[in-house]
Amino acid sequence: MKNQRYGSPATARVVRLMTLAGLAAAIAVGCGNSRQAPRPSEPTSAAPNGKAEALPYRSAPSAAPIGKAEALPYQSTPEAAQSSAATAAQSTNQKPEARSPKPVPDDLGDYPQPTPVDTVARAAEIPRAETRAVDGRAANKAVEIRVEGYQEVATLNGRPAPAGRTFVVLDTSWKNIIPLQPAKPKPQGGGRTYGAGSLGFGVGREAAPAAQQPATMEPTPYLVGEVPKHIWLVTENRYADPIDLQATAQVPDRLPTNRLLIPRLDDVLKGKLVFDAPAGARYAALLFLDTNYGNALVPVKGRPTDSPAAKTLAPAQQNELLELAVTEAGWATGGPQPPEGFRYFVVGLRGVSRSAGNIVQLELNKWAFLQTDQAFVAQPEANAPWLKRPFTGLTPFLPGAPNEGQIAFLLPADARQTMVLLRPPAGGPIDLPAPDRVKPTWPRAVATIADGGTLKISRLPAGALPPGLRPPPAGKRYLVLDLVAENLMTKGVELQPNQQFRLQDAAGTFYPPVPDSNRLAFHPTGRSVVPAGGARRVQLLYVVPGGQSMRLAYRGFEKAETIDLR
Repeated sequence: MKNQRYGSPATARVVRLMTLAGLAAAIAVGCGNSRQAPRPSEPTSAAPNGKAEALPYRSAPSAAPIGKAEALPYQSTPEAAQSSAATAAQSTNQKPEARSPKPVPDDLGDYPQPTPVDTVARAAEIPRAETRAVDGRAANKAVEIRVEGYQEVATLNGRPAPAGRTFVVLDTSWKNIIPLQPAKPKPQGGGRTYGAGSLGFGVGREAAPAAQQPATMEPTPYLVGEVPKHIWLVTENRYADPIDLQATAQVPDRLPTNRLLIPRLDDVLKGKLVFDAPAGARYAALLFLDTNYGNALVPVKGRPTDSPAAKTLAPAQQNELLELAVTEAGWATGGPQPPEGFRYFVVGLRGVSRSAGNIVQLELNKWAFLQTDQAFVAQPEANAPWLKRPFTGLTPFLPGAPNEGQIAFLLPADARQTMVLLRPPAGGPIDLPAPDRVKPTWPRAVATIADGGTLKISRLPAGALPPGLRPPPAGKRYLVLDLVAENLMTKGVELQPNQQFRLQDAAGTFYPPVPDSNRLAFHPTGRSVVPAGGARRVQLLYVVPGGQSMRLAYRGFEKAETIDLR
């Protein structure tokens, strides 16, 4: 049995945004040393302490030399080679090979006649939206961005937008405005030591270098790698949506989404971008993030004051990396049928990165918890597509632009007070009333186990059997174990009930919890994580021999202990 402390691998990270032009300044520092430049950091599994790493966002090592535009030769493809061969054959007066005409079908008269598209039944389904002219523009110190056209469509290339959403198609223009920079002059002539002088190994004193050529003014290419991390559509001052890569790939004249390169001053790159965004937004803007040259917000539709007023249930709370607030909290009115005795509870969150140069990405399914006043702890449902705007996977929180979404929890139907606990591996904890600030309580313990500095286990009076249980097998009885695990650490601890909380009879036979434990009000859910500095109540059901005294055989992180159940 392997007990695990919760927090590996780390799924909260900070993504630093950097473009090729900005990378020039970063690598210029310390260039006098002849050391190999460090490679960009890569995400690695967190150490047991659960700390998150700052992942610098840098251009690929294979980028062109900084300050110069590199001509990329076009290479012939097999199709191009065949075309060239055909052209060469014509130029030498070679007659092309005669082609036989295709036979005409005998039943041509039976073929249906062409039908105008306006009379086809599906003609009404073809999107007819027109692109509206827009003259939104903004710039940072390196690029001027313009949005020249705006279009909303419910269906794009046969793909419908999700309910309550639409495809936003933007015609964009990107202009390199980085001033020409003096190129570093190259020394002409000089000795074999290339400026190092006499090294004391028999090499004579180096002759004075020849005169250097005057500096020339050269352009600086502007390169953005991993474009989707830099470009977002902001709507209603509440939502931030990334580029829809699938939809963008299907439109003509699209903007490159793998990397965006504008080689020289005054060069312009144009292209379309598609976003899956909320329908009916009154305000929309294109947000471009650049750590080195500054962010840019390009107006697309309406004004910020046109957005509905944003509401929260309580003032926002923050840690070192993130500011977060609860926008809604209550029982779900839709969704799948929950298990008997439980209901879905929906929490809305709005967050923003506190660092002007970093996107904070957080896996809420792993680091967010909902705590009730009776010490029940739930983690977000991993798949809740029935929510209006579900937060799933790595949720991004951008600098300067809030991002709002929802998470769902499965709670006992009689839960009264709830609070969100955020316990990320970096930045510090955040506690959010949802809508209450909760201090969990539980019945007085009848026995306790001190598991070093990791956990305190309290055994509560035996709980009642859940309704609807089938009678136990002959000679057997049901037994309910009611426990509270208090986390004494500053990181989450993942319980493993089937291995840590087994019962043992006088003969030494072990009995793990049975699957019907999920009928109990405080049954383990999710990964059974006890939040850092928090408590979690757990109820387990066992089938044991009738008429025998049982003991709890606890196998902990720092100790193992057996206590009698009386």
